[in-house]
Amino acid sequence: MSGSTTSFLVAVLAAACLFLTGPGAAAQVSGAGNQVEAQATGSDSISSLQRFFKGQEAKVSAPAIDFEVAGGFADIQTGSPESSGRYFLSASHITRLTADIYRLDLAFSKKLEPDIIDFSPAHYFVENRTYNFWYNNGERIVFKIGASQVAIPLSRKEIMRVDIQSLDTYNVDRQKLFKDLSFGDASTTVTLQIRFK
Repeated sequence: MSGSTTSFLVAVLAAACLFLTGPGAAAQVSGAGNQVEAQATGSDSISSLQRFFKGQEAKVSAPAIDFEVAGGFADIQTGSPESSGRYFLSASHITRLTADIYRLDLAFSKKLEPDIIDFSPAHYFVENRTYNFWYNNGERIVFKIGASQVAIPLSRKEIMRVDIQSLDTYNVDRQKLFKDLSFGDASTTVTLQIRFK
């Protein structure tokens, strides 16, 4: 085979690989630094998220996030009546991207309700959603929903009960609270319950 024919075949093969693997493959070829940053945040780079949340900076960043996701659900319109409806949260994970910016990965599932009762294994529809948010353990969480910022105020995170046993003796009990968060776009509305640590 001649050198020009070999070069042509290599070029065709490379183009076919890029076509089959999609535009993500081109991003992976562009450099190790960009690849790590793109993988760390999904579709948004860390620098673009920092620009998006500019103005939300805090003087002091918290060493660790002070809540965890306890449960939730999502009302999702998929375009199909069979798979649209209420999905329940099956898994969640929070990843810290910068001092105050986080990525929230959510997995939802919805059981298919068959028209005819049979003994076949249950089928579940699965939907995954990822949201970026800014939070510094303060009084608000700011979510990135499309090109908009959605700020959710947080009220009290704990209550304190004082049990007076006598004039000289008392017990102080601090109880961490739950908070419901709701956010979304035209096709998905997410409702989460978080528990403060």
